[in-house]
Amino acid sequence: MAIPTGELTKMTIESYGTLEDAESGNKKLGQFQVFFNPTTYNMKFEVEFDPKGGAGATAVQQRFKRIKPRDFSFEFLFDGTGATLPPNTEKPIVANQIQDFMTLTGFLSETHMTSILKIVWGKLSVNCVLKVADIAYTLFDKDGSPLRAKIRADFTESVREEKRNKKEKKQSPDMTHSRLAHVGDKLPLLCYDIYGDAIYYLHVANFNNLKNYRHLVEGQEILFPPLQILNQNSI
Repeated sequence: MAIPTGELTKMTIESYGTLEDAESGNKKLGQFQVFFNPTTYNMKFEVEFDPKGGAGATAVQQRFKRIKPRDFSFEFLFDGTGATLPPNTEKPIVANQIQDFMTLTGFLSETHMTSILKIVWGKLSVNCVLKVADIAYTLFDKDGSPLRAKIRADFTESVREEKRNKKEKKQSPDMTHSRLAHVGDKLPLLCYDIYGDAIYYLHVANFNNLKNYRHLVEGQEILFPPLQILNQNSI
């Protein structure tokens, strides 16, 4: 008995005007379905550290700063020869397909921003923006019209700030926090806000090499390391 197979699901790229619309799936501006599903794709995770140290230091402690948005790279193939299509099927025009792709993923005159995209394929569903589209034409008709092309497209994930903060648990004392000092800010009160206890203010001052913790400079960046690091340094 033959084993039933599911219908091939092709990757789709949906276009939206705002990130909120992309998250809700409302007000979709358009959709592009790839000609061939990618055979592979790359997904890049990157953690950013702040290697600040004293003058003349040869080695410094790497301090967690943030988790960067994920980067994705895909290769999309376009074929206008009709070799992969059933007989008597109209051949796609490669130039039109590429134009459709670039129009969908590109600049929106209404919002003066690039489109917010949602890539959907299997379990992958990510909101992102197009960073780079590198187009290579590999086969041509007698009149010079492209019959085959390949686009290497790089996308960067786009996540709303409040959603990202919630995901990374920015209010947790087990994470590194960064604050810009404002007029009237006091280091003990900032420590209380982050750690729930003002007792750590001297440790935070030492961690940031503050010469005068009583008078913070407006706009000065202050790092609040995880509690476990402060507790280790106090031993």
